[in-house]
Amino acid sequence: PALCAALRVAKITLNRYYSLTNESETYQIAMVLHPSYKLDYFTSAGWQDEWISMAHDIIHQVYEHSYKSHL
Repeated sequence: PALCAALRVAKITLNRYYSLTNESETYQIAMVLHPSYKLDYFTSAGWQDEWISMAHDIIHQVYEHSYKSHL
């Protein structure tokens, strides 16, 4: 019983933090820049097409604003 309760709390905590990563622009950018993942990661993770498009737009905006002008 104690182990089951501990696992239940751990799962709730993990899900809470995982859901926060979906809201992080830094997380989205890191996943797209990762050579093994790119935008395919979001598809395999079950993200809706709208969310994937939003992640792409965020990355493009950050690049345009923060990096392109420095080249």
